[in-house]
Amino acid sequence: AFRDGNNLAARADMLMASMMGAVAFQKGLGIVHSCAHALSAVVDMHHGLANGIMLDHALAFNASVVPERFVRLAQAVGLAKGREFLRWLSELKEELKIPATLKDAGVSAERVDALVRIAVADGCHLSNPVSVTEQDFRKIFQQVL
Repeated sequence: AFRDGNNLAARADMLMASMMGAVAFQKGLGIVHSCAHALSAVVDMHHGLANGIMLDHALAFNASVVPERFVRLAQAVGLAKGREFLRWLSELKEELKIPATLKDAGVSAERVDALVRIAVADGCHLSNPVSVTEQDFRKIFQQVL
């Protein structure tokens, strides 16, 4: 769908993926969405772009706590090992031209305090597989810069 907007099969697959994402909301959104909500509020970043930028970085925060989930994610995209998934995701982001860093998206380090304040206050991270502290959010945003 990204490469050829006229590919109806690919667009149908994207529609299905979108629906599956909506179903996943019922399980909780976690740290990725808390970071994305903060970016949308503080720097007026499009919500989808914010999620795309933060996805691999925020998932890396969870990797050691729920390794079995990364095994399933890796298998879903045809990889043998769970630890390969984050590399695959980073490469996919590059292919889709999603900025790798917040700096690449025009976010400055001066915004980190506000980003952390909003992310901590956001309720989505309460369903994250591991508790997230203010210091954790600060570290994640600084790493993604």
